[in-house]
Amino acid sequence: MPVPGEIKYIGYEPLPARSNSRYPYLRWPAAGNRVPVKFPRAGRSANRGYCEAAFVEHLRRFFPKSGPVRVLDNHHLPTANASRPYEPDVALLHERNGLNLFLNVEIDEPYDGANRLPTHCQGDDDSRDNFFTSRGWVVLRFAEIQVHQQPEACCAVIAHLIARLDPTYQIPEILLSVGTPAGVVVWDVVQAQKWAKARYREQYLGITDFGRYESSGVGPAAESLPIEAEIEKLVAQAAPLPPPPKPGTLQKANPDPRRSALSFDADAHQYYINGQPALAVSTLVSRFFPKFDTEYWSAYKAAQRGCAPEDVAQEWADKAAASSRAGTALHQQIEDFYNQGTPATGPEFAHFLSFHRAFSHLVPHRTEWQVYSEELMLAGTLDFVARNTDGTLSIYDWKRSHKVVDAAGQVQLNRYQTAEGPLGDLPDCSFSHYTMQQNMYKWLLETNYGCRVRDMHLVVLHPDYDRYHLIPVPERPAHVARMLDVVRAKR
Repeated sequence: MPVPGEIKYIGYEPLPARSNSRYPYLRWPAAGNRVPVKFPRAGRSANRGYCEAAFVEHLRRFFPKSGPVRVLDNHHLPTANASRPYEPDVALLHERNGLNLFLNVEIDEPYDGANRLPTHCQGDDDSRDNFFTSRGWVVLRFAEIQVHQQPEACCAVIAHLIARLDPTYQIPEILLSVGTPAGVVVWDVVQAQKWAKARYREQYLGITDFGRYESSGVGPAAESLPIEAEIEKLVAQAAPLPPPPKPGTLQKANPDPRRSALSFDADAHQYYINGQPALAVSTLVSRFFPKFDTEYWSAYKAAQRGCAPEDVAQEWADKAAASSRAGTALHQQIEDFYNQGTPATGPEFAHFLSFHRAFSHLVPHRTEWQVYSEELMLAGTLDFVARNTDGTLSIYDWKRSHKVVDAAGQVQLNRYQTAEGPLGDLPDCSFSHYTMQQNMYKWLLETNYGCRVRDMHLVVLHPDYDRYHLIPVPERPAHVARMLDVVRAKR
């Protein structure tokens, strides 16, 4: 569809937000603001969801071309990163009388049919939804099982929503007598992994496998139009991103010309590339490993200890939070040491100083180096990078954890459980998790920064151990390639 020559704004008052803990649920543009609308462009490059085509047929039956609402299933919203535009599952547009209701209907599956990894878990889509709502779109999310089993009820939800915003809109008569779809609780990672093992989607879809996904084959968006650039300026003004931290000594000595495109919200652990939300490497890697089932194991331990499961779960949460704070503090101490020469105290830092003395030949290049790929909208932070005499780099990752190696320095492997999906040949353990993170950082540096990484290491600095442990990280290019295939397949 053509992009208008002047900026248009939403012509309705957003409704009060409701809970997003059950499907279907809505996300609205900010109330009380003059929110610009970013128009979609024709073309779509991502794979389509299994139920999309069938649901589009239902939508076109109830929202025909002769009516005020247009149904679009092959469009995208361009971004500053043209290779990764945002693509609604289905878009419904109602522009008459200046209403400018742009509705992105999303169909959420609990796991991917091809690689069987969790998708659309609690909180996963917040950044995506915010992209649309900040550009004048309403986001309506259904669970796939609702769209598959109750398509007319889902269409009725859409029709009633339009009628609330446009009193002149006439709901199709057949939809007036249709009830609402049965509610579905938004799942977490643990539930999604259980469903993947039980082949839950295949059961309610009545299939044995998903076969090959249909893809439109449309290439990435063209260069941003002037009006689109103006809208992006308005969006940035309405919700400015966190400013970058002041550069340290190493950053000044070894500047990164790509750094200006990257922002990081530490509180939300959210990266932004050219203002658009990006996936954190740590989040990506975690999707390939089983999530600890707190509900199950807290009940198990509570029965042994004769206490409430909630008490056990809270005890674990408190320990995890304390460990996270201590780890963050240690990283900051090491960063201050390399950039300012500031010493610190404590057994963990004493272990670090022992490492530093033993490897005094290392030439520091960067600490806390944030790197990214605009192609895949993927970003992460390297703890410490040293430059070697041959120009190559060495990566070091500080770990204040007893789960990587034991006190004697032996790697702690899990012989009873493996990683998920395409990483299923790796044991499910902290060592596997951290080695894949480092391998992803290696790929980012070599692919996007023109660097060559010679080696990678984990440095374990646990206060209960009597010394540090330096663990070499194996290269896993085949596993990285499998992970990247998953990222490229996601829309």
